[in-house]
Amino acid sequence: MPLTNAATVERDGGLIWQLFQPVGITDQAGLDTLVTEKIVVADYWLQRRLGSNYNLPFASAQAVQAQAESYITLHYLVPILQACKVYGTNYPIWSEESENYSLIVQRDWREEALALVDEWITLENMAGGGFALPYFGITQPVPILEDGTNGLDPLIVLYEEALARARGFSNLDTGTVIR
Repeated sequence: MPLTNAATVERDGGLIWQLFQPVGITDQAGLDTLVTEKIVVADYWLQRRLGSNYNLPFASAQAVQAQAESYITLHYLVPILQACKVYGTNYPIWSEESENYSLIVQRDWREEALALVDEWITLENMAGGGFALPYFGITQPVPILEDGTNGLDPLIVLYEEALARARGFSNLDTGTVIR
């Protein structure tokens, strides 16, 4: 069960249904439906990250997690507002000069939500993933057999045949004999 509700999200984000008119929202019930859909996504996002710390039995923890869920919901709603800006409309808040639009879409709701729940989760950003140093080891040399081969020749032939088949050649490449 989600920790927040549509009314709280709309209040936190200062959302009114008129902002979403360009995407077909025509009344408050439509906005509530849209917000509720995004709450479900935000609730799952929070459950995955908090694990057993989700919805703790402490009122203060529940309040903080509910606020974080509200912010995550806003994180998922803001791209709709940004798309509306791209599509264009005559609604006054979308004016290029309007500071109100910038205040809504430039706020990083996800970061604010993570700041609220950082007590229960740890996020690490690793640039480029892992790194492995090369291994240089000393081993025994490949022994030379009685017939003058080094013991790896059969493997080399086997690998050459496999590569030739993979390349689509029916026969191995043979060197040109010049007389």
